[in-house]
Amino acid sequence: MFHDNWKYSQNGNLSALAFAYCIQVIPELSIGATLNIWDNDITTNNWTQNYQRKAIQNSGKIAYQLTKREEFVLKGINANLGMLWRINEK
Repeated sequence: MFHDNWKYSQNGNLSALAFAYCIQVIPELSIGATLNIWDNDITTNNWTQNYQRKAIQNSGKIAYQLTKREEFVLKGINANLGMLWRINEK
């Protein structure tokens, strides 16, 4: 039998420059779009995740130990489309 300990930490930044537009088609319906640019202009878009695991037996001896570090970078463009429809007054 053993006791399992996990530690996790995450550090980094994400930022996007977004352009949005919306139009009211009729009083009950509006449609819109957003274009997001994920670049390193405002902040650097990267983050790290650190994991540490120790499996300790009841005797106090370490049965298993793991240290893992993952680094991520994000760059790209995405778009969102949407609509707002008021079906009734409620």
